[in-house]
Amino acid sequence: MPPPRRASSSACCAGKVFLLAVTLAVFVGNALASPYFLDIWNLSDATFNFTEKAIIVLPMAMLIIAREIDLSVASTIALSSTVMGFCAAAGLDTPLLVCVGLGVGLLCGAVQRPAGDPL
Repeated sequence: MPPPRRASSSACCAGKVFLLAVTLAVFVGNALASPYFLDIWNLSDATFNFTEKAIIVLPMAMLIIAREIDLSVASTIALSSTVMGFCAAAGLDTPLLVCVGLGVGLLCGAVQRPAGDPL
């Protein structure tokens, strides 16, 4: 049986160059289509609005890359946010709300942890 073939570095580099070209084409196309695309206010607004989503996506992407596909990230965020909302309506201060949100997330993680895995 022949050994498995590895992808050559040129094929890997070609894929990265292609993705870079597509990204640049999208940016140029959007800049030509709308005069507001590269406006400083639009860029800062987009950065502000996507930061929250990036914080959510980062741990999910790391889990998928590690082949530990875990679809409970979004549901844990939803539960933590809901509990924080109820506590905010009850009058808790912001530092306590952060502690409540972290506590709910830690509790969900402890419950979802497979039995054989160490903490």
